[in-house]
Amino acid sequence: MLTPMKIVSRVAAIVGIIGLVVGLIIFAVAEFDVWKQWFALSANRSAPFPNPIPNTLIGVGVIALGAFLFGFSLARGPKEDPKRDASTPAAPPR
Repeated sequence: MLTPMKIVSRVAAIVGIIGLVVGLIIFAVAEFDVWKQWFALSANRSAPFPNPIPNTLIGVGVIALGAFLFGFSLARGPKEDPKRDASTPAAPPR
């Protein structure tokens, strides 16, 4: 049976992984824009390019948020309830 915290942990893991993938895609597109600008400047051409800094910062922010959520979901981990664990016998009283 899934407890509410296990559900929250799994949802955080899924959202974190999706955030990491989306952030990496945004970051890769922004870095490709930076590469195009560097290539144009090294060839002594000037061409209009969008400013890649906002997209780079957005990509880094989404990656950081996704990594935080994924790490948070891993840190929660499954916690065993000792009351429900019937496989281990209780210690005799002393």
